[in-house]
Amino acid sequence: MKGITASGWVGTLGRGASTLAGLSLLVMCLIGAADVISTKLFNYPIPSAFEATETLMVLTIFMALAYTQARRQHIAVDIISSRFPPRTQRGLGLLTQLLTLGFFALIAWEGWRMGIQSWRIGEYASGLIQYPVYPAKIGLAVGATLMVLQALTDVARESRTPGARAGRAGWGKGRSGA
Repeated sequence: MKGITASGWVGTLGRGASTLAGLSLLVMCLIGAADVISTKLFNYPIPSAFEATETLMVLTIFMALAYTQARRQHIAVDIISSRFPPRTQRGLGLLTQLLTLGFFALIAWEGWRMGIQSWRIGEYASGLIQYPVYPAKIGLAVGATLMVLQALTDVARESRTPGARAGRAGWGKGRSGA
């Protein structure tokens, strides 16, 4: 039986979070459609549809980050870097991963701090229907934390196998999965 590696469980968590992001997007679309239909047909908008959509948007974006990173499908502009030699491209790739790690570590740290604080004080959004704000803040923190774990996995891979991308024409090439 094969052991579970760190990259394996990070990938599994990323896929699960991406599924949650997809479901959030679906619910967001259903709320939006129901709100438009309700407003046009009955002249009665759904209370707090906008606020619910805001919360779901945070989940849709942040829960999909790690999975997208694992598949190397984030947008990359390599007009200049693709002209560098492979070794320089690998160095830039590692630098990019380290910057990504640092950036999302700060977002995760602050997200957890704000999410826990929001939960402790019982922060609610003001609107027709008051609902708690902390789920969106904690969702942001969870998504950013998963991105940090994926970035750590990527940095470890880049550091261990510096020639892993040597067969590619450039850092950003081949990212579409094709």
